[in-house]
Amino acid sequence: MPCVLPNELLRRIAVQAASEDTETSQSLAYVSRQVCCWTAVARWRTVVITEPDALVRLMQALHSFAQPGATLLSVPCSDPGVHTRNLFIDTSVSVPTLQQHLDSKGAVAPDTLLRHFPHVRVLALGSAELALFLPSMRAVSPVSLTLVHSGDEALLHDALQCVRRRLEYLHVVGADPESELTGVPMPISVLEPLVAGSTSPESFLHDTWLPHVPEERTPGVKHLRYDTRKFSFRPTEILASRLRPFFQELCVRDESRAGAERAVEQLRALGCGGLRRLQLCWRNDPPSAENAPGAPLPPQRTGGVAGARSVLERSTMEQRSRLNSSLYTGDWPMELRGAWTDRSHPHTSVHEAFRAEFKESIANLYGWYLRLHRGAGAWMFPDGAYCDRIVEGFTPRDRERLERVQLRLCEQLDEPVDLVFRVRTPSEFVALGTEQAALFPDERLLLFYRYTGS
Repeated sequence: MPCVLPNELLRRIAVQAASEDTETSQSLAYVSRQVCCWTAVARWRTVVITEPDALVRLMQALHSFAQPGATLLSVPCSDPGVHTRNLFIDTSVSVPTLQQHLDSKGAVAPDTLLRHFPHVRVLALGSAELALFLPSMRAVSPVSLTLVHSGDEALLHDALQCVRRRLEYLHVVGADPESELTGVPMPISVLEPLVAGSTSPESFLHDTWLPHVPEERTPGVKHLRYDTRKFSFRPTEILASRLRPFFQELCVRDESRAGAERAVEQLRALGCGGLRRLQLCWRNDPPSAENAPGAPLPPQRTGGVAGARSVLERSTMEQRSRLNSSLYTGDWPMELRGAWTDRSHPHTSVHEAFRAEFKESIANLYGWYLRLHRGAGAWMFPDGAYCDRIVEGFTPRDRERLERVQLRLCEQLDEPVDLVFRVRTPSEFVALGTEQAALFPDERLLLFYRYTGS
């Protein structure tokens, strides 16, 4: 029977189907010329590259589309990357290997690749891709970014400075390609200035009143996640103390004072208190019931997530078996499970013990839950060894930054403003080991689909 649905409805159905599933979008290209044209944009909405050969084909295709006289039946335009909103490129090979592969295939120079994707919102790059694509990273401005960090903090710094204009969600995976057993120290000095509310040099708040007009950008990252094989600092107070910049917040001393509302509003506009989630993840072996292979996906995860899950199920156990083998552990598999731990505590797993010890260290330094004290007025500080010093400015550098912001606010508001650092309650925004570290590409792909909402 001939189809009785109007073309407008048929087009809407085809585009919706192509947008929700990659395989469907490819199949629809062969239905008819009309359907192929309708779904051309949807096929480029999300681009996933996990193999070097696939990257070569992508680069060659982008080059050929731009040539005069190119046939563009299945693509929306001569530069289809302008329609891409979600881009995942992680081949899991070293920089020399990937560069050699690209050169041997006669691919387009990788330092220009990202210029084809100026409107990407969700971007994920492996460590080799980060190094090779760095020259073109200024061409993109993602809202969500995932990067694999191999330990080169200078490279990570340069990359993040390029893409911070709209950045709100940042996920950094610390993985040393030379040693799968060791973790990569969290690059706090690189990540902390990007966070909303930071007063460090190169932060949004620090740069706002510089003599030159800064590039327009968001107040900073609201969601920060760092993954690594293990956090190896002992005692855990060392790591907890290094996290101090994330726990101190610039505030008005007495918010109940008449006229303080303007100052509070201005600080919020500058990003103070804007960090909503700080998440630290490490290996969790064996996997918990909720993230174990075969565990059901949340109901909203469909389309490409299902494919990523199937890949994850096939490879996860093999990967973990290899990492826990005597070849890698030297017959010390328990030492490999996440991080060192004090085994005097009766915990069911090393993961649990490290998490509890880490949480206790944070609580000792800053408090964990908000504790109200009589007579404290509007400002309630958690109990902790660092709290008094944070309120007083903690270091000469911190006090200098506080005074600088205070002076600028007084000039801007034309009224006196009394600022102070306070301790943010960790329980409000800190998550420790709640998820498995995404050390492998298939795990990162699964998270990528989660970030895209597909």
